[in-house]
Amino acid sequence: MLDREAVCLLAHEDKPEPEPWHPPTWAEGLSRRAVEVLQRAGLDSREAVSQAVTDWTPATWYALPNCGHRVYDQVCQWVNSNS
Repeated sequence: MLDREAVCLLAHEDKPEPEPWHPPTWAEGLSRRAVEVLQRAGLDSREAVSQAVTDWTPATWYALPNCGHRVYDQVCQWVNSNS
């Protein structure tokens, strides 16, 4: 009978390695989650994201699926550092 540690090791070996993630070229420097939030909102360029940061209230951002304050803060910092 296998001990608990051996079972965990075997289960881990069966899992495929996750695919490396590369953001779209316009979104370099953003997390995967941030890019997914932006794309779901129809924002697919640096210019569109910059305009949304200017036009949308924080409440609008927080209403987006999976967009909490961390994603919002990251996007705002990203826009400000790339402007």
